[in-house]
Amino acid sequence: MEQDDKQSNEHFESIQSSVWQTLRFKPPQPNCDMGWRVEFRSMEVQLTDFENAAFAIFIVLLSRALLKFGGGRTTWGLPISMVEENMRRAQERDAARSQKFLFNTSATPELGRDTYGEMTLDEIINGKRDEFEGLMGLIRRYLDSSGAEDQVTERREVEVYLDLVSKRAKGSLKTTATWIRDFVRSHSQYKHDSVISREVNYDLLRMVNSM
Repeated sequence: MEQDDKQSNEHFESIQSSVWQTLRFKPPQPNCDMGWRVEFRSMEVQLTDFENAAFAIFIVLLSRALLKFGGGRTTWGLPISMVEENMRRAQERDAARSQKFLFNTSATPELGRDTYGEMTLDEIINGKRDEFEGLMGLIRRYLDSSGAEDQVTERREVEVYLDLVSKRAKGSLKTTATWIRDFVRSHSQYKHDSVISREVNYDLLRMVNSM
């Protein structure tokens, strides 16, 4: 408890690190030239190693693309009230396909101001016609600029992982939550009363373990 706040930011970090749901704001450490940082922290553990690898690759490439093409031009900041509203919408059933999320649509230097709109997850990830290239488009532009197109084998391997994220956003590939829900609802022992019996739970875990 006894900390010199001029020499340590532990008091500040113990409070602020527990309130962010999707990003963590990381100010510089005292007496350190590390600089300001933002940490992605929105992923949940998936059922398979392949899925976890796909989302990890997506986030790493997105962060590198933002660093390369950012420089003050690419800004997707949202007021915290909009972040909270997005979190509320994300908790709805089948939100990945049925909900629209508030998004900063001014991620182009021509606009020069923050403009907010509603976009589906598909539009945010895969793009919206000629209006927005999407996060996946930004990642592929980064890969093209880094010479990855000359490394055909490696690029194909990366695209396999990116394809999973893209299909999840489109809704053509079920999310983990939807897959679990469908499994439970189609189970012969489920009585559609929101009660997960031991039999249903056991069979679900066996299926997950077999993946």
